[in-house]
Amino acid sequence: MKWTVLALLVAGCEGPAGPPGATGSAGPVGDAGDAGDGHGSLTAWTTSPGVSIAVTNLAFTDAVATVSFTLTDGSGLAVDPAGSLTPGSIELGFVLAQLAQDLDGSAGQYTAYTTITATSPITGVSAIQGATEATGTLRPIDVAQGTYQYDVAAPLTGLDPGLTQTVGAYALRTGAPAISSMTFSARPDHGAVIAREVVTAGACDSCHRILDAHGGRWTKPEACVLCHQPQSSDPDTGNTVDFKVMIHKLHRGAELPSVVAGTPFQIIGYAQSVNDFSTVEFPQNIARCTTCHAGAEGDRWKTEPAKPACTSCHDTTSFELPVPAGMVLHGGGAQPDNAMCAVCHPATGSLAGIADKHLTGLLAATAPQFDLQILSITNTLPGQAPVMTFTAKTNGVARDLLAQPLTSITATIAGPTTDFTTEWQAKIQGSGAVGSLAAIDASTGTFSYTFPASAIIPTAATGSYQVALDGYLQPTPADPRYAALNPVLAFPVTGTVVPRRTIVDRALCNSCHFDLAAHGGTRKNPQYCVMCHSPGGFDSAGAPRFQATQNVAAPSLDFRRMIHKIHRGEDLTQPYVLGGFPLPTVANPGGTPNDFSGVRYPRAIIECEACHAVKNWTLPLVASTAYAPTQSGLMGCASGGGTDPTQYCATPFWTTSSVLTIGPATAVCTSCHDSRDVAAHAEVNTTLGGIESCATCHGTGAAYDVGALHGLP
Repeated sequence: MKWTVLALLVAGCEGPAGPPGATGSAGPVGDAGDAGDGHGSLTAWTTSPGVSIAVTNLAFTDAVATVSFTLTDGSGLAVDPAGSLTPGSIELGFVLAQLAQDLDGSAGQYTAYTTITATSPITGVSAIQGATEATGTLRPIDVAQGTYQYDVAAPLTGLDPGLTQTVGAYALRTGAPAISSMTFSARPDHGAVIAREVVTAGACDSCHRILDAHGGRWTKPEACVLCHQPQSSDPDTGNTVDFKVMIHKLHRGAELPSVVAGTPFQIIGYAQSVNDFSTVEFPQNIARCTTCHAGAEGDRWKTEPAKPACTSCHDTTSFELPVPAGMVLHGGGAQPDNAMCAVCHPATGSLAGIADKHLTGLLAATAPQFDLQILSITNTLPGQAPVMTFTAKTNGVARDLLAQPLTSITATIAGPTTDFTTEWQAKIQGSGAVGSLAAIDASTGTFSYTFPASAIIPTAATGSYQVALDGYLQPTPADPRYAALNPVLAFPVTGTVVPRRTIVDRALCNSCHFDLAAHGGTRKNPQYCVMCHSPGGFDSAGAPRFQATQNVAAPSLDFRRMIHKIHRGEDLTQPYVLGGFPLPTVANPGGTPNDFSGVRYPRAIIECEACHAVKNWTLPLVASTAYAPTQSGLMGCASGGGTDPTQYCATPFWTTSSVLTIGPATAVCTSCHDSRDVAAHAEVNTTLGGIESCATCHGTGAAYDVGALHGLP
């Protein structure tokens, strides 16, 4: 049977869905020391309502490994695997592997006893792969208690009684469906077991929520490594599926040197399915190894350099002569093995310390921490020029902005806070600075800024508005931008202050992104993003500006619509393309299009709480909030070119030919459900006056309640 690669969901592409109600709980079932075979160790237990498998012992007699386990329905009631005594049969699977031990006593690599020989039907090439089995002997011990034993069929070739042996076991109950899996370790000589823990389930789940592979059968990296180790490879591509290599490569994806050079990174899976990870974009700096390396042995990324791990990311580096085509010789020349790696590549120091090379720029321990805080804003009546008081600090120490000006600092005002419909900016420091900056107390980093006459409060403004700052340090053009987290402050123009609602939580964004940052790294707070990414904004500036063109799409930049579409990515039915920087120019009228159609979100898109601060995605919309409709546009060029030798449509001729307006509920729902049928459905159920009837069927308690159909159960 062909291998179904772990990478199906690890990389963010949606493979078989996990079971409804699946949980990621982990904990022991009894004392592992009471396992009856010396020293056992329970390392993970994932349970779903409907089935639970708990391994209680792993014994070795007469060259046979015997797994003792209990099957229940998750609430303590025994389950019959054959389905004769209880509803639904149980699919069982077991993998058994031996864990090598390094000279220092730490865990090495696993080698599976349970293997298959996979043969490519295309090339005829065969490869060994670690795999689960279910062909051994299953014996009931006490059906009423749900206790059983399973004798592993695979021969225990190479068994060392002094090494840790680990079994991975899963149970899949048909009909529910429900899946439970766990690992259990023991030593035949009854000695103490060791564990391999380079990455942790918690680190994986920060993006994936529950790491879900092989149809939900395995959800923990400690189970994955039983099969995904150096002995296993893909016969079709020749690529190893060793965990450390495969996971590095698929997460680096589009940035792999080999992929950049034109060679896709693929694993051929079950039924010859092609799993192409060449479009995967890791949502943070790939050099931040501690994102995943969070286990007891997490420091191995910098303390144990070796060619397999290093070349998984630096995959066009060659350590042999002659250098293969498309490869580049290692800077230290050919190296026959890993023996000399640490000489030049210790954790730090020497010619190229690993941490020294990875943790640079924003990741460096010495990276300056810059902070801005808005204390108050006055003179905010209609027609007035506001005066803002704020503080600036670097590494917690007050910064005198007059003596040490920032590379850039900008103030943005938008309103009203019910739903932003207008915004403007004023540069405080840096190129194009306007207004007046004065010190209140430079020793505490406190300053006042008076907005210029070009940035006054509109005379027709009412309600509450919001002010925000973005600023950064950049000692040299080669340095990154060390940006502050954007502070925001709501203030009244008329009446009392009404802060803008909080929809998403930056801390949730950072569970994947680590440090959310956009627009050159200076926009880091979603509460700031929404000020410019407002319902009325569309991409007129970034759309391609060729002469003699009409009806050029300028998609909405409304945050609620844009972010949903970006994260929905490859599951959209229509491409979502936004213009980026640099914008269209005479030299490049097409601009810089960013196509988000290939984005591979690493969890179920209906898990709205992955980003939302509270359960605020239900209908009807809050009646007291004046939600603005979302707009997109069509652009056109009124100039046919004439004698102009360029293809660029100059500003006087680049105009908006029409504007499409949709209601706020429609804007959100059709951002993910983007088929033409759904758009037509929403339009039919919206009045000519723009009143949406979505809540009739999709409101709380209705037949298709969006609050019940989305989010975790």
